[in-house]
Amino acid sequence: MRPLGRRAFPPALLVIALASLSTQPATAHIVLGNRPLQLLVADADVVARARIVDTRGIPAASGLESQRPTVGALLLEVLKGDVPLAEVRFAQHGHGVASYEPGEEVLLFLQRIERSRELGALAGTEIPYVSLQEHDEKYLIPRNESPIVLAAVRAYARAERIPDAKKRIAALRQVTLTLLGSGDPRLATSAVKTLALAAEVPLVTRDDLPVLLPLLDDTSLPVGVRLGLLVELERRALLADRARWAALLKSTTGSDRTAVIRAAGRHPSADVLAALLALLQGKDEDAAREAAIALGWPGNAAAVQPLDAAMASEDRGLRMAAIRGLGGIGSQDARRALEKASLTHPDPATRRRARAEAIRLSGAATSSPR
Repeated sequence: MRPLGRRAFPPALLVIALASLSTQPATAHIVLGNRPLQLLVADADVVARARIVDTRGIPAASGLESQRPTVGALLLEVLKGDVPLAEVRFAQHGHGVASYEPGEEVLLFLQRIERSRELGALAGTEIPYVSLQEHDEKYLIPRNESPIVLAAVRAYARAERIPDAKKRIAALRQVTLTLLGSGDPRLATSAVKTLALAAEVPLVTRDDLPVLLPLLDDTSLPVGVRLGLLVELERRALLADRARWAALLKSTTGSDRTAVIRAAGRHPSADVLAALLALLQGKDEDAAREAAIALGWPGNAAAVQPLDAAMASEDRGLRMAAIRGLGGIGSQDARRALEKASLTHPDPATRRRARAEAIRLSGAATSSPR
């Protein structure tokens, strides 16, 4: 089964949300390029639970510029693929690949090496596979428990073998809900990414809202997971509650606030406007700068005067952000504020930037169809 409804790029807002997905609240971040579990299973020729036997480098081969790390592993359980329970060796490719130690029990997602554009020269050698896991995507299986991730991967692999489309989607929906509600930031991240890639597939439905809505308020989850889920619920017409964006703005603090401000600005409402204006005029300089930019949605007349006032700030960053905000609003009043600043502001850099933005708006107004 190919990835459900896979699209080349998620919407711009979802990029913002996914970029802030983290493995732990307000700490290490998952790289945006990491594949969700469903996509790893779909793209793999072999998915297996395995025990690492050894790790060693391999000599440079024809067409390869340097040594590649390879890993030997004993397959303990094959979840996908027609291969025996035996030792296999696979190459690793990509940035920051996972570091394994002998004796570790892990999940592996392997592709036949001849399918690899970069490592195809190794086809026919003692290295038949390449790992799909990049960016330190390591799924370590604890010894004395049955982790949710293993159950989810088994379920994804089983779903590929279900011939009936409705039953297959029902099975995938159950996995999605399990991962979202797991309490594990990494697994919830994977589920949100799958939702983004499967835009037209009903992996969540209105019947699931009693489970999903509490997750939006769960501060133990990374803010990117909550933002991504909220975006998906709105995009799928399962939720139309703009007050949630304002509530997120008011309740989010620390390093997470930037992502929330940027996302909320793309969901304008009276409540969001009030919350952003409060941040613009608050004492947190970083939040004020982000709010100035976020207020720049087209035609936001109520923000013109506050942004005009912000251009008088001693904070150069806030002045530049206010200019961006006025440029985003793009109205005649916003252009007039920029033109005034380009002529009268005491700071030469601010005058130049305001002039450039005013000229851009004038050009856009001239070239727009009438």
